[in-house]
Amino acid sequence: MENATKALLIAAGVLIGIIILSMLLLGYNQISNYYQQQSDNLSLRQIVELNKKFTNYDGKTIRGNEMLSVINSVVDYNTWVTQNANEGYEEIQLNISFEMSKTDSRWTSFHIEESSSYDYLFPNNSPITNTNMKKISTRKNDLLTKFSNLSQTGFVSSNVVSENTLQLLSSNVHTIRDWLTRSTQKTNDMSQSQKERYDENNVKAAKIIDKILQTKFTDNTAEETQRNMLAQKSKIEKIEQIAAEYYELTQFKRTYFLCEGEETGKSGVLIASNGKVKAMNFKIVLNNDQGHTIKFN
Repeated sequence: MENATKALLIAAGVLIGIIILSMLLLGYNQISNYYQQQSDNLSLRQIVELNKKFTNYDGKTIRGNEMLSVINSVVDYNTWVTQNANEGYEEIQLNISFEMSKTDSRWTSFHIEESSSYDYLFPNNSPITNTNMKKISTRKNDLLTKFSNLSQTGFVSSNVVSENTLQLLSSNVHTIRDWLTRSTQKTNDMSQSQKERYDENNVKAAKIIDKILQTKFTDNTAEETQRNMLAQKSKIEKIEQIAAEYYELTQFKRTYFLCEGEETGKSGVLIASNGKVKAMNFKIVLNNDQGHTIKFN
């Protein structure tokens, strides 16, 4: 009798344990589903707000740094649409025209040189569309990765790999490029004054690169300094390429963009029949809404 009672107590304990565990699992699943639903709803709310925000750009002129924010938002928006096809949204088609920069003589180029050797975002001022939009949104991080890879060769220290360094290189890209051009010149036929100017410019370039990258090109004489630079010419070429591609981005940030259709006065934001934005058109302009003109480097 005593053994039977113990067996019943054990069985009851096991049953109660199973019931409690089942209730805990059920509660956990309900809580998880609740928070997942809240997360999904939050994403949908953000998309609705973005849609409203896009319509507010119509007829307005924005700076290039805000244009980058629009590009990033459209990339995120289109990614969400792809992942949530059942919500009834469509990808937004974004088009940014640089046509004015091709025809207006007052324009300053975004590029230090139009060359296929540079991985430009908009070579020859070609328009920005959905096909190259994502590349623009990741450009800064892509250049930092290139820079970081270069630091792994020992050419520069990893502690100089930053966006601030990219900005400094961009500001001095013409000096670096001029040195690369001079590096192929022969000094035998130079006059004394030409040679002095040649040496002076080379030392200047070395000091600038040393200051930015913490390298040690500058030496006791101009000849030794130039030899140090030439020994690392291939690395300097890569630095110049990174600087040129970031330079394009900095020039873009300074530019003004008007949200307007292809024809002057036409709406730059196209709305689908369901009331949601389906396309946005921007064009490059020299002046903003207050009449301020672009100031390039």
